[in-house]
Amino acid sequence: MRFPALPVLACTGLLLSCATKATQAQAPIQEWINQAAQSGGGVVTIPPGVHELPSGLLLHGVKKLALRGMERERCVLRLADTVRSEALITIGAQIETVEIANLVLETAADSSRRRSELPLAIRCGPGDAMTTAGQSNGPRGVTIRDCIFQNWPSTAIHLSDTHDAAVERCSFREIGGTAVRMDRQSQAVHVLGCWFIRCGLALEIVDSASGRFIGNEILQGQDGIRIRGTATVKAADQPSGHELSHNHLAHLNNLALHISATAAPARLSNNDIDGKTEVQGTHEWKQTNAETAVDQAKSN
Repeated sequence: MRFPALPVLACTGLLLSCATKATQAQAPIQEWINQAAQSGGGVVTIPPGVHELPSGLLLHGVKKLALRGMERERCVLRLADTVRSEALITIGAQIETVEIANLVLETAADSSRRRSELPLAIRCGPGDAMTTAGQSNGPRGVTIRDCIFQNWPSTAIHLSDTHDAAVERCSFREIGGTAVRMDRQSQAVHVLGCWFIRCGLALEIVDSASGRFIGNEILQGQDGIRIRGTATVKAADQPSGHELSHNHLAHLNNLALHISATAAPARLSNNDIDGKTEVQGTHEWKQTNAETAVDQAKSN
């Protein structure tokens, strides 16, 4: 997904000027986001430093907005330990063309909390908001790229009823729950060139119609990719089914790949799967001479 060029906000000079003070005085990131939304869009630049937030950031009803760190490994967003049952970043209803890039998202939340109290890194979805016609007004055109997600005891990215979204070149480390979950009839969601290590479950696709999962590394976790539930294509111009190709899955404690019989059809090609699989239903497998692991997966 190509993100269009956006104007940089007029307050960027302020952002740059406060970069050296990021660890002493917290940047008013939510205020910058609100200013961008009121201005019709733009780029909100996060200065280097550890930004510990007393509450999660909210993007709602905005178009053509980017939230970008100046330096990928030095721009850290973190929720305060006192935050309960919240997301670090919430991308709400009526969103079009939003980008999250070059950030480290982490938490120091106590993993002994109840599951319902554990925060998420990014929650993307309209919640229960519906239009009068009964169609959802979920986010469209969301790109999450070149970010690092680490030490999350629950879900890192939750895409709910989200259309035309991409998770690109992101790293997921030490994720206790699910690294990327898409559900509630999400469509055209792409996970490309990401790295997952020591995750409870790398990718979970539930009741979703279509997605592309290409060139990902999934290593040393509990489960790899899980596709289940039923899916209905809402628009005639949306493709149906999931494409899985050139992924490497290895050293997983449970199932590397699980596809339920009721899931949307999957097209699998050139995957290197070293582990147990459980694939039900009819799916398309493209065999190559070097694809011995996929051949073994097909026979399971």
